[in-house]
Amino acid sequence: MTVTLTRITEANIQTLYTLLCDESVWTMAASIPPYPTLEWVRGWVALHETEESLGRAVHRGLLDSVGALCGHVSYFTNQDGEIEIGYMIGHAYRGKGLATAAARAIIALARANGVSGDIYAGTAKDNPASGRILQKLGFAEVGENVVSSKGRTELMEGWVWRLPAPSGGDV
Repeated sequence: MTVTLTRITEANIQTLYTLLCDESVWTMAASIPPYPTLEWVRGWVALHETEESLGRAVHRGLLDSVGALCGHVSYFTNQDGEIEIGYMIGHAYRGKGLATAAARAIIALARANGVSGDIYAGTAKDNPASGRILQKLGFAEVGENVVSSKGRTELMEGWVWRLPAPSGGDV
């Protein structure tokens, strides 16, 4: 599966907004509120641009092989000071290998940008598909967590995953 990472611009923000409005997206992502507004999405993108300018994160839209914006992917410094990846694929694009390709692409970008240590990811316990994606990429489950989720009315139980630093080879 071929994917391209792209910056989110005004030209594709409406499509991102549509993708984020899907309940299956905001219930699995801790940072996205239920029924986000277009204004909220613009603010979210602006916050990502600020994080990136400060060297704390990289956020990208995900284009499929025909150039359609189909998701969002990022790496960032989490609350424990670790590099963590996150990815979201729009409902209509799932089951096509895009999430695996997205995670692989953001890991490669992190490594190209000098991230040499372990990389982490978190998944909701009720999203085993995301865990299978991480396993394919060499992540191992290393613990459990409970996080606040803007998209849920209760705390979200999850798994913590770790991809070890490469030992001289590429990821």
